[in-house]
Amino acid sequence: MGVAVVLYTDGVTEAARENNEMFGEERLMALVESLPPNLPPSELIERVLGGLREFLGEHQAGDDVTVMALRVLETKP
Repeated sequence: MGVAVVLYTDGVTEAARENNEMFGEERLMALVESLPPNLPPSELIERVLGGLREFLGEHQAGDDVTVMALRVLETKP
């Protein structure tokens, strides 16, 4: 199956709603951990960005938002 590695800029975790509530690392981790473990990296990225868009509503992130996901595959001995 492998392990997912998710890299992101601070624009993701520091994205804030109108009331200045930030998306935050805890919310990001909860979102990633809730996803199926075999999700392709491209779909994982889309789900993270979708969660961020849903959190922000009509508000803009205010900074650059970058998410990169990698799947580290296990090798058989």
